[in-house]
Amino acid sequence: MTAIDATVEIDFAMELALGSFDPEAVGEKLTNDRQSSTTASTQTSTTATRTTWPEPERYKGFDLYGTEHVYAVSEDALMSVSPMGEGNAVKDTKAIIDTRVAETSQYVDGNEYVAAMLGVVDDPHALWCYPEAMNGSTSRGFRKDIITGQLKSWRFGTETTHLTWANTYPDTETAKSGELTDYIESESDRFGAYEGLDVKTEDRMAWTDGTIPTKEFDHLSPDGPGDGVTTSH
Repeated sequence: MTAIDATVEIDFAMELALGSFDPEAVGEKLTNDRQSSTTASTQTSTTATRTTWPEPERYKGFDLYGTEHVYAVSEDALMSVSPMGEGNAVKDTKAIIDTRVAETSQYVDGNEYVAAMLGVVDDPHALWCYPEAMNGSTSRGFRKDIITGQLKSWRFGTETTHLTWANTYPDTETAKSGELTDYIESESDRFGAYEGLDVKTEDRMAWTDGTIPTKEFDHLSPDGPGDGVTTSH
């Protein structure tokens, strides 16, 4: 029996599902799908030879399938990993598994922007966090080289959905300049449905919290995690 409690995506390289899984059943499904794909791609008049997948590699409680694109499954996690550029998918998969059992949070402890932004979040159900200044980088992927990181998170209640939005900046002066307030006011289609969006600042971070009735929340509308698409669900 499979039950998914949460999903996580890291860049475009890894998708992770957390929950309850049957490694043997998942492995059989992966193997059968690969055999079917191999058979379908063989364009001959003779019966295609069934190509079996090698026995999975066992690594710290996970079964690892494949080499160029890796599927890893345990009783409580299932992930799909593709290499970035000239990377090695197997090594990348093992690095992610190693992080899972680390004693400290490498993601938070390794970047002050991330630590600051996650510090204003309270048990979110959906979260998007992008620190532009990871690993000493001085590049800026946000508006006019101003913002060094950004976080958006949502917590869903029966009556009310709670939004937290945070930006980090290269210095305290920029954080207090009102940039986030101006942005919220200029993006009324995104933020207009929320109440209570008062911006607060601390050091190099500015953030705001707001609420919207859950019955009015649409996670694919302009005020949700995914923009540009509407849905009635």
